[in-house]
Amino acid sequence: MAGGAYASSACPCADPTPVCMNTSGGYTCGSGTAFGDPHLRVTTPGEDAVCFDVNTASGAILDLFGDDESSLQVNAQFKNVHGDKKQFIKAIGFTSPRGLQLAVSPFFVEVYNDGELYNRFNITERVDEIVFDTHIRMTPADHEQHRNKHIVAVTCREGEEYKFGVKPDGGSLSVDLERWHGMAKPSGLIGQFLADKAYTVDDDGNIHASGNTTIHADDRSWHQGHQCHEIKEEHVPLLLDHAIADYQAANLFAQLFKRGPVVQLLEDDVDPK
Repeated sequence: MAGGAYASSACPCADPTPVCMNTSGGYTCGSGTAFGDPHLRVTTPGEDAVCFDVNTASGAILDLFGDDESSLQVNAQFKNVHGDKKQFIKAIGFTSPRGLQLAVSPFFVEVYNDGELYNRFNITERVDEIVFDTHIRMTPADHEQHRNKHIVAVTCREGEEYKFGVKPDGGSLSVDLERWHGMAKPSGLIGQFLADKAYTVDDDGNIHASGNTTIHADDRSWHQGHQCHEIKEEHVPLLLDHAIADYQAANLFAQLFKRGPVVQLLEDDVDPK
């Protein structure tokens, strides 16, 4: 990306990850990123990236990533502020292929096994632990090291890897897919775009979506910061071939979770400590 730390050198990301993005003080290798605004950036193999904003009801939980042949699932809960003029991700629910569950909130990471609380970490802890089929690594924010987010990295035994970012002091969350080759049938609002030709971008910049619809070049703009074709909110259902509401989930862990997470995720931002 122009002007970034890696603008004049090769991207440090390794194959098969198709995307390298500069960030403040570092980089991410993710294929698809849900920023906390929330601003989503999706890529399908061999095509330019497309980005768009999600507009959903406060408290809604959306299915971002899934694998239709395993239990792997990443859901996110959104919260609206400033009279519903701004949204951000308030909580993330991760379910591993085996069924291990993590609830990531602004203050804690909770690990559940078979619906029972297995462990709880403060978001500022440094953790490197393997729990069943999931490797959990937590790195706290450090402004001196130019790390402006707490990072919760989870790697599954089959190779799927996500990084969940948490802004300090009860801030918003983000999701980065680092590796996805362990997924047999990726699905979800972001995950669906990992399939070949989920959309195509022609030489004139027109975006052809899977539902035989076209988002014309003069109806979208180029987002220099995120290096993607940015589309208008009214065109998001055309790209998805669905309404945003079609991706709503019942809770952070779909039907696998038996009793709901301990953290009251949408309460006012009060440190539970």
